[in-house]
Amino acid sequence: MVGFTNFDYAGDPDDRKSIAGHVFTLGSRPITWACKKQSSISLSSIEVEFRGVIEASKEPLWLCQILSEFSFQQQHPTTLWCDNKNSIQLYKDPVQH
Repeated sequence: MVGFTNFDYAGDPDDRKSIAGHVFTLGSRPITWACKKQSSISLSSIEVEFRGVIEASKEPLWLCQILSEFSFQQQHPTTLWCDNKNSIQLYKDPVQH
């Protein structure tokens, strides 16, 4: 299972809230996706990405439970792709955690 995330920082011109989206694929086919306006205003693109990836990371946990009910056992860890270099550096920084 592979997940992809994407975010639009302050994408709504009316209230400046960001829009977050993700899609998860199994093999080459999408099995779940979502797009949602975030509930609060983010102060930076890093914050938008960080909050969105946290939300997206909940999806594979749910998917694995559902798939296990159909006797499907995932062989490898889920990969979640994020396209913001600053966010990736923040995730890897042990001081921030």
